[in-house]
Amino acid sequence: MSYALNHTNRKLTLEPKITVNAKIIVVGASSVGISFLETLVFCSHMKFNNLTLISTHGLPGKKLLDTEQRKFLASDHCFNDKDYALMSLCSWVNVVVGRMTGIDRAAKHVVLSTDEIVLYDHLILCTGQQYQVPCPTEADISQHLTNREVPNSSQRRYTGKVPCNHFTLNEEEDCFKALTWIRNNSITTEGNIIVYGNTIDTYTTVETLLNLGVSGSRIHLVQPPPASTITCINNYSVESAVADALGAAGVTVYRDAILAQWNDGLHPDPIYSASFTTPTKPFRLQCSGAFFLGLTIICILPSLPFQLPWRYKWYSLIMV
Repeated sequence: MSYALNHTNRKLTLEPKITVNAKIIVVGASSVGISFLETLVFCSHMKFNNLTLISTHGLPGKKLLDTEQRKFLASDHCFNDKDYALMSLCSWVNVVVGRMTGIDRAAKHVVLSTDEIVLYDHLILCTGQQYQVPCPTEADISQHLTNREVPNSSQRRYTGKVPCNHFTLNEEEDCFKALTWIRNNSITTEGNIIVYGNTIDTYTTVETLLNLGVSGSRIHLVQPPPASTITCINNYSVESAVADALGAAGVTVYRDAILAQWNDGLHPDPIYSASFTTPTKPFRLQCSGAFFLGLTIICILPSLPFQLPWRYKWYSLIMV
């Protein structure tokens, strides 16, 4: 049984703490954001009275998948569900459920999707690693185009309506919705599923689908051209073992494929087909659902007037 151990003595009780009443707003419940709040809350010589977290679904660890189920996303091993429960940040931090849509630096407030305004003295943006909806190149595969002949859409942002059977998995709430959709639509017994991306989460997503009962022959793992020669696994022996396991499960893998169109350029909701270009010849896949895991890293910390120790140091941390 796990438990939280708190120790105090006379010296610690009588030690004065510096009280900080400044309004500190943390946007995003990523591992960096939670680590930052944990550092402030349990600081031994400073007491922060005005901490606020703005997150789309509040604090993580509330809606748990069943223990026998596999999660779609790989764990970063920074926090687990027991850590969230033992920290009990809800006892120390004000939680605002919502999505930040704007920042007014002059007025020192942020605007939420509900048009609510939250004032701040110090603003910390910790949105962490976010997968985004891919933007198709709109290339017509009937013209037999290759990757060299299509525009680079990696920097473009998709602004259309997200199809109902399109899933961008960023947190446990997204995974729960995807799991519910799969079960409610009999996807485990019929229809193809496309998993698009070249991160480690694509492999854990495929594993989850297999464990849910989806036949490997109906899972299509489509990998875009890598941005680096270093792969997400970065170990030839492990990569070979993973490739053998995917082949044994019947999963079809497509490499160096760029998303060209949904539904042959027609209305994309819901998605019933997806077209891709490759270095050689394009191809088209029928599908009932699609998981897109293209990675964008955003994590910004405005500098604070005091120094803090960090429990986790991420390569995606940017201090300005």
